[in-house]
Amino acid sequence: MKITRFSLALIAACVLGITERARGVGQYVNVDYPASTHAGELQIAVTYTLWIPDGVKTIRGVIVHQHGAGTTASEAGATAAYDLHWQALAKKWDCACSVHATMF
Repeated sequence: MKITRFSLALIAACVLGITERARGVGQYVNVDYPASTHAGELQIAVTYTLWIPDGVKTIRGVIVHQHGAGTTASEAGATAAYDLHWQALAKKWDCACSVHATMF
């Protein structure tokens, strides 16, 4: 199984307790990757958000909201982890839900 930097960052954030409470029931974890000015490195900043429902002992999966590319898609998809419909689906199946937002 291949573990990506995104997965490692989310695991580290959860283990280290870098979470914040939001209005809804559950926890949000945000991981930011700033843009670099060096060639061959990340050129556009990215923020990943993961929502974990309260009361779940084992996360069975992660529902990833893939919103597409470009400014409009990024802005429209940036709030998916905060969407009550996605959260309800995730909670029903003991999952977390995630989204990434590219910052142009």
